[in-house]
Amino acid sequence: MSDPYGMPSRLDASKFSLTPDALAIFSRMTRIRDEEQLKTHLIEQTRKAYEEVYRYPCLLKFGHLDFRMTMHPLYGAVVKQGIDTSRPGRFLLDIGTAVGTDARRVVLDGWPSERVYGVDINKKLIDIGRSMFCDSPFSNGIIFVVGDIFADKFVDPSLQPSWQKFHSNSFSSLRPPSTLHCFAGRFTSIYAGSLFHLFDRETQTDLAKRLLSLAALPTVKGKPTFIFGRQVGREPAGYDPVEDIDKWRDVRSGKAIFRHSADTWKLMWSELSAAVKDAGIKVVLNAESKGFETAEEHARGYEEHRLLYWSVELTM
Repeated sequence: MSDPYGMPSRLDASKFSLTPDALAIFSRMTRIRDEEQLKTHLIEQTRKAYEEVYRYPCLLKFGHLDFRMTMHPLYGAVVKQGIDTSRPGRFLLDIGTAVGTDARRVVLDGWPSERVYGVDINKKLIDIGRSMFCDSPFSNGIIFVVGDIFADKFVDPSLQPSWQKFHSNSFSSLRPPSTLHCFAGRFTSIYAGSLFHLFDRETQTDLAKRLLSLAALPTVKGKPTFIFGRQVGREPAGYDPVEDIDKWRDVRSGKAIFRHSADTWKLMWSELSAAVKDAGIKVVLNAESKGFETAEEHARGYEEHRLLYWSVELTM
């Protein structure tokens, strides 16, 4: 079990709270009809993930049950893309999928399950997700892949993607791949929720570069490609107070985690997308810093912390 952030050793079940609407959705996904039984099931599966696998803060807060992708301003457009049968080459990637809550929700809302890929470095979290959702019909077709986005053998940003319209309808029915090399330039929607804020500045830039290499360049007007997500940011951009630097470090590099502002975030993507612009593609960048949804969330952070909702839209 990994604990890089000094989190409490035990999950506090009293923090569990879902709206009636959210419970109804989880009931539909898991096919557990009894409300108390459903709550117990979700708490116990979360306890298993938090106490036995990885003490992520989002697990401690039950944030993985919030359907956070649906909170993004772009979510409606992403769902519309998924149900657009005139775009046979559409694929969605949920990078850092963990237990797969968002991947399953986007399928529930209309995306064909065989066109949705969930990637995580931790196989145990993916397996717990299968238990959490009771292998429901809403997840059976989703392709969950175990892999390290920073490993060149899994995603090599130096490879030049074909960036051509992808026609095959049978590709997604193959066994889960061991690498995403064959997906270079093919995902039409890429979601990265609560992921970038785990790393130092240089690693975040590397991650953005790798996601951009997986993005499909649009070939038809009005049918854009989306890279989008949310994370903890900061206004102004920078690092957390010195006394907490050791707590919030990039577990890969050991360096302090960098909190982007909306302006530095857009600047990073603008510099990385120069090659895409050279290919004749328009790049529309959006980033908006918002306050936390609840006073409790804000109290856990600092005065400068914000929720950063962002998107990179590639369009003709």
